[in-house]
Amino acid sequence: MRCIALAILATGLASAAPAARADDASRLKVARVVVETSHAADNMRAVMPLMMSQMRGVLVQQFAGDAKGIDGYLQRFQTKFEASVPGFVDLVAEVYAQEFTEADLNDLLAFYRTPAGQHLLDKQPEIAKGMMTVGQRWGQNIAKEVLAEIQKEKQAAPAPKL
Repeated sequence: MRCIALAILATGLASAAPAARADDASRLKVARVVVETSHAADNMRAVMPLMMSQMRGVLVQQFAGDAKGIDGYLQRFQTKFEASVPGFVDLVAEVYAQEFTEADLNDLLAFYRTPAGQHLLDKQPEIAKGMMTVGQRWGQNIAKEVLAEIQKEKQAAPAPKL
């Protein structure tokens, strides 16, 4: 009897898996449309100059100031970045498919197709750049505050006895 129950359960699970995969595939397909409609690739391209500028600062140390080496690295990075954008879109679509139901994704698509949605999409590159700039300043301010606190603590600490 137990074997029959296990066989029925296994059959039920096996038949549910293809339906779940079909739902997942459908959701992923809609998610990809959402990502394409939201111009995720264009937004990433828009912040690329800021990323490259930040990378240049880090590379100065790694390349010991060798401008030719830095430029060569950044050029290769830019080329690989551009070639990998379709893969980036696929990865973002997977995130959307994991986080949203198909109904949610369709609602997002409907919104993006409205005038307000189009306006939001048009502004996304500027918003992303602004967020990066503000985030960088915000982080620098926190770092300054923490350093100031540490310095104050060191000054307030009693001098070691000899």
